[in-house]
Amino acid sequence: MKKLSLVLSTVALALSAAHVNAEVSANVAMSTDYIWRGMTQTNEDPAISGGFDYGHESGIYVGTWASNVVGGSEFDLYGGYATEISGIGIDVGAIRYMYPSQGAANFTEGYIALSAMGFTAAANIATTDGFGDYYSLGYEHALPMDVTLAASVGFYDQASTGVDNTDWKLALSKEVQ
Repeated sequence: MKKLSLVLSTVALALSAAHVNAEVSANVAMSTDYIWRGMTQTNEDPAISGGFDYGHESGIYVGTWASNVVGGSEFDLYGGYATEISGIGIDVGAIRYMYPSQGAANFTEGYIALSAMGFTAAANIATTDGFGDYYSLGYEHALPMDVTLAASVGFYDQASTGVDNTDWKLALSKEVQ
């Protein structure tokens, strides 16, 4: 974990030192339940979450995100590189999930996502023993009045525990600024 934190901190510092086009953004959400890969993380209780992202014009990005979960909190660090080649979006990176009051639950994933024509196919591969891999396919389409239709299906393959989970989502959303 120290190595990932050091790498993300170094990348963030290096990017902030270069005075070029970059974007910093923040997000916050209040929800009736924090659902991750089809499983409640708050025992069906409300959640408040939020994060900060830094994106560099080169395609390199880093970010943090946090939420309440059953028994405490979750804090994530991630970084990666996103680009587009011949109309196909490519996103490669790593994410560290940390649970300060439940250290044994901490784990790291590497991920890759390919997207085109509204579709995204992704694979999250656990680099920490005992945690499964996640594969997903999604679709998003812009509707009138700045509403977005999203549909997805995912499979969480937890071979080490023998517990697999398939989740799906069908949603309409509207961003409020």
